[in-house]
Order: sequence, then structure tokens, then C-alpha cells
Amino acid sequence: PPAPPPAPPGPVPAQYTNMYAGLNTQLDGYQAAVNAMPDYRVSSHSTPPFVAAAELLDANGNRQDELLQAGALNEVGQELDALKRLGVRGVTIGIKLPLLLGQYTPQAAKYADFYAAVAKQARVRGFTIDVELGGLFCGTVFSTCTYAYPHTVSGWARLTAEQAKIVIARVHPQYLDILSEPNTEAELTSIRALETLNGVVQFVTTTLQQMGRRGTTKIGAGAASWFPISFDRAIARTSVDVLIDHIYPLTSNIIQTVRATAALAHQTHKPLVADEVWLYKSTPSLNGGVTASGSEAKMDAFSFFEPLDERFLSITREWSMKADVAFTSPFWSQQLFSYTTWTPQLEAGSTTHTLALLDQEAAAAMANGAFSASGLAWARSP
Repeated sequence: PPAPPPAPPGPVPAQYTNMYAGLNTQLDGYQAAVNAMPDYRVSSHSTPPFVAAAELLDANGNRQDELLQAGALNEVGQELDALKRLGVRGVTIGIKLPLLLGQYTPQAAKYADFYAAVAKQARVRGFTIDVELGGLFCGTVFSTCTYAYPHTVSGWARLTAEQAKIVIARVHPQYLDILSEPNTEAELTSIRALETLNGVVQFVTTTLQQMGRRGTTKIGAGAASWFPISFDRAIARTSVDVLIDHIYPLTSNIIQTVRATAALAHQTHKPLVADEVWLYKSTPSLNGGVTASGSEAKMDAFSFFEPLDERFLSITREWSMKADVAFTSPFWSQQLFSYTTWTPQLEAGSTTHTLALLDQEAAAAMANGAFSASGLAWARSP
């Protein structure tokens, strides 16, 4: 029988009770789908041992100039230490376009130096490194910027390949994600062809051709859980080394796509990397995409959602193990350490204020060696 909703640490505000119950029902479906999956570990021996990772948010490219300020590398080191204490063994670093491209960014060389230093810190601590490319979230609460990008798929592929080569040379990640959310890239660049099947294949193929030698870095691409499996099938026929998945909404169709992607990775002998996962807090008016990202992030910060996040991460850990995934990384890594208590004032206030408060509380928890129930469910589950 369906599990009753887990009890939140405090009362669920009236405007969120239906969402809370609906998310729990989605989690029931997710658990049932994972229970019914084959265990691909039994017949697969090519995938590296599973790495439970997390987003390294202090190094995320959307912070832009903050990354070049004095003390930024110390903040990164403190986050890495906290993640290691938690039990995380890998980090995803969002090195967003066009930060490393001199024709767009006057301080491109400084950003490259910063990320080389971040990677050195991560390697010293024994972390597996995954780098996620993609455009900056310009015009949102996460990044204030404007750029004149090319208007074609091939033009964006050329820029992606150029930045990818710099990342490989300076950062030397184990995994490099060149495409993971086609619709997000289409919205950020205004190149609508990027979210079509032909456009995705053209982008991946052109980027790989222009990148040239990859060294020891494994290049990955994918179409995220909300795209039909036909996109990932087409990507798997290119010369990518790994398939990339992002898991956010948990509709029945998406849950089935997550299962199908695991089967595809097994059939094609290409390891699966899920370098963004989280329990998406959706409403009829917030149905995903760049414009909704700030409002979604604000809801994610509230502590009454923690039991649902804990359950989501536990199930995702089970999926990762049964699907023989190489690397899985929750995005909102602050919540692995702390949440923010909902108040009417926070609800009425700005997203920026709520996220700043969450940053402060998470930093304090990291400094004190504290973890949330979500963090423990993710890093210390069997």
C-alpha cells in the first residue's frame, strides 16, 4: 500500500499541503518503479564503482565575479571538507559558458586559473570530478548577464567545444557533460533548434568533432528525464563516452523514462552519469524552465520539505545502485546540511533573501559538522 506522507519537522503551510501530498504520491510511483527494475549490476562489469556526489555550489559559474574575490577558494575548500565529512566522494562543477572564452569574458584567464585551483583542491581530497557546461542563467536570480550568442546550433557547438578544450586542459575532470537539458539551452541561447531531436544530434556530433582529443576525460551528453527516450537513443549512437541524465519532476512518464535510460545505458555499454537530481517542487504555474528556476529554488529551501527530499534521495540512491550508475549528484547541496524554516515573512519576501539566508545557515552547519536528514540519507545509505 502507498506509504503515508512522512511527517515534516514543522507544520506544512496551508498553501503547500496539496503539493506535499502530491509529491509523496509521486514518490510512491518512483519507489514502485525502482523496485520493479532489473538489477543491472548482476550482468554489467564495465561501469566504474558508484560515486555518490554533490554539486559544488561555491564554485558554480553563475556566481560569476564572486568566484574571483578574495576568499572564494577558501569557501570552496570549506565546502569540500564538509562534503567529505558527510561521505560524498564526487563533485559536480558548473563551469558555465562563456566564462572561459576570452572573446566574451575579459577575465577568462582568471576564471580558468580559479577552476584549475578548485580541481586541485578536489583531487587532493580524493573526489571524482564531473564538469557540467551549458550557458549561464542570465536574467535570473542566479546570474545577471547578457551575451550575444551565435544564432545556430553549429555556432553554439563551436563555443562549447572551445570551452570544453580549456576545461580538459586545465581541470582534467573524469567526466565532462556537454549537454544535459536541451530545452534549457534553447531558452538560454534563443537557439530553439537545440531542443529538437535533429538539433540535439547535430550539436553533440559537431561539438565532439571540434573538440578533438579528449585525453582521459569521458565526454557525456543526454536529454534529461523529461525528454522522450528517443533523444537519448540518438545521443547513444554518437561517440559520447557516457550518457547524462537529470532527474527533477516525478510524473509517471518521467519515472518510466528514468527506467528506460538505465536500460539504454546497459544495452549500449555506456556508463550513466546523473549529474543533477532533486525533488522538483512543481505547481500548475511553475512547470519548469529557466523563468521558474528562482521560485523553485525558494521553495526547495524550506525545511518542511525535508522528509520528502530525504525520501527522494534514498530512492535515487537505490535507483543509482540498481541501474549501475557511475556517478549521481544532487544539485541543491546546501540542503544536505541545513534548511530554512518557513515564515510568512519569507514567503512574502524575495527569492534572493531566502537563498541568502539558506547559504548562511548551510555554511554554519558545515562549520559545525552538522548534517541534515537528507544529507545522511544520500551519503550514508547502503
